[in-house]
Amino acid sequence: MTWYAVIDATTKEVRSLATVLADPMPKEFQVVMLPADFDPRKIAEIEWDTGVLSFKARPVIDPYAAVWKKIVAIPAIAKLSAANQAALLEAIKAG
Repeated sequence: MTWYAVIDATTKEVRSLATVLADPMPKEFQVVMLPADFDPRKIAEIEWDTGVLSFKARPVIDPYAAVWKKIVAIPAIAKLSAANQAALLEAIKAG
């Protein structure tokens, strides 16, 4: 089955994913045929790249990174050794 991304012709953002297209397609939209291995069930793992008009792997985000930066800014935590800070981070991750 062939999948298409229907994108906004101005912003290049995806507006719809489809296997059947309007004919004629309204001029405010552009159609991009997706690769044969496109799997809409894996949409959470990818994101649209408006620069190249295709999907790319979604970057892995460390959920602890932003919080950890704030924690180590606390003076008492900042005074801990690197080993103790690492142990604290592991304890936080473990819950």
